[in-house]
Amino acid sequence: MSEIRILGESDWEDEDLLTHDEAVERLREEIETEQAFLESAAARERPLAAARSRVRIEAMRTRLAASERALADGFGVVRKIGHAATSP
Repeated sequence: MSEIRILGESDWEDEDLLTHDEAVERLREEIETEQAFLESAAARERPLAAARSRVRIEAMRTRLAASERALADGFGVVRKIGHAATSP
């Protein structure tokens, strides 16, 4: 196995963490953006993009509900972005 050299101090942890508060805020914004697209003429002209948008909204709503539950349970930072979340 080859050695990987890191130059300088790593700030990866600061950039890699996402709190539930941040996740909720970002998800709500993205859902609004996708919903606006679905209500636009562009969505009617691009049915495949509209279908993809509906699937994306559903996935974001599922994630939003999980983050809102975590906030209600008093959790802050729970996982690293890109890693599987552990849920009870």
